[in-house]
Amino acid sequence: MFRTALSGIVALGMISLAGLDTAQAQRFDTIEKSGDITLNTYGQVYIAPVKVALEPEKVRRRGISRNPNRNADPNSILSDEDLEFNAGRLHHDLVNAFGKNFTLVEEPGEGVLTVDTTITRLVSTRPTAKELGRTGGLDPLSIGAGGASYLVELKEGETPLVTIAERDQSTLNDGVPRFGIWQDAERSFNRFSRNLARYTKRN
Repeated sequence: MFRTALSGIVALGMISLAGLDTAQAQRFDTIEKSGDITLNTYGQVYIAPVKVALEPEKVRRRGISRNPNRNADPNSILSDEDLEFNAGRLHHDLVNAFGKNFTLVEEPGEGVLTVDTTITRLVSTRPTAKELGRTGGLDPLSIGAGGASYLVELKEGETPLVTIAERDQSTLNDGVPRFGIWQDAERSFNRFSRNLARYTKRN
């Protein structure tokens, strides 16, 4: 069962990107390292099942058809199937991205780098089926800028090495045609997975 409440994550005390080089700053919002960590010495990587822990959105995504003064409870617009689909999709992209540069293994252990990822925010491009059923008058063809946010722990066993947080929000000004419900989130999953694998390889 997926959790849809996220408590305490924002209080992890992550450092800002002020001291990071420009390339890293373009990739992630925050990075917290536990000492002098070298990630690229790990030849084996375990991609843990992706978790989902969502917080309510304070601003509605399609303001023309939603009340911007109400919190958007993820429970009201996302089904378990939505959560499972997106968790599986991100896991698939992580496996593909890390598999190009590391040996993937089936379980964590000594000398194995675990990639433990949580989706902390998930915004659809088009209304979800559950949302349409609960929101009268909502146009199923309406489009909004979707996206996702992430919290990742890179660790060996239960020992955290690097903690990364990232918020990825699309824009409707990019000229990309939008047809799928999770189109922006899926693009974000792919981009984030490649950036995370690249960061791990280079650090």
